[in-house]
Amino acid sequence: MKSDRRRGLPRIAAAAAAVFLLASLPAVGVAAAEEYDTAGATRLTFTDGGITAADGKYTDYVIDGTALQVEGAGTYILSGTCGDGSVTVKKGTIGVTLVLDGLTLTSAATAPLACNKSTGVTVMAAAGSVNTLTDTARNNDEVYPDNELAENAVIKCKDGSQVTLCGSGTLIVNANGKNGIKSGATTDAEGEAWLHIRDLTLEVTALVNDGIAAEAAMSITGGTITVSAADDGIHSDYTLTVGKPGTDGPTIRITQSNEGLEAAELTIHSGDISVRAKDDGLNAANGDLT
Repeated sequence: MKSDRRRGLPRIAAAAAAVFLLASLPAVGVAAAEEYDTAGATRLTFTDGGITAADGKYTDYVIDGTALQVEGAGTYILSGTCGDGSVTVKKGTIGVTLVLDGLTLTSAATAPLACNKSTGVTVMAAAGSVNTLTDTARNNDEVYPDNELAENAVIKCKDGSQVTLCGSGTLIVNANGKNGIKSGATTDAEGEAWLHIRDLTLEVTALVNDGIAAEAAMSITGGTITVSAADDGIHSDYTLTVGKPGTDGPTIRITQSNEGLEAAELTIHSGDISVRAKDDGLNAANGDLT
């Protein structure tokens, strides 16, 4: 999956069928989510008092109170409830699978989940599970410039990170600070960045800014995505690809937004899409590009 940085005219490509705002396309058919191997997986359970670990074969992590940092490849199953905690994947760490299995995690000052620069992470919602990630208004360094921990998103994926959100469970993202999900840029120093969403029931509410945003490339190829946002519903500075040729998914519901789906290059192959927007429903634009 490569980000397309061509500086030609922005374009919208709709393959096979037109997309009608506030109307549905053919019913979605979602492929089975990718399985993960629980053999040897490490289970980490959050409470308000700390994090307990049932060690599998993956032990490259650090617990500091209710803050977890993953520092090595492996499968980590996260569950429990915590009113002020966080999960961070250390810079440069690849081959990480985070399985959310009934995790309710709020962070008072930073992102509940952060994938640092040049990481390779798969975040899966386990079958039958409902998982909720929430931040507070303090997770916004423009409104709270004294907060050095602010990441400006509930799920923050930094420059050069390659992150997949998937699974047959449900992931709920409540953004009170700024963005719901934010993916970083492709840079010479950190490498190529992208965000891929598939086979997931994802619900995002962003009271201040964008629901789901990327600075490089984003693709949504399956699942059911519902977004309510104060600004853009789903936004990419460069490329946003929805669906795949020959498929019916994903289902996307933008229930509130300023711009619905926006990217410099927006390609829609398939999907059941409805958009409610104050401005453009679909917009191919980036004012920083010529």
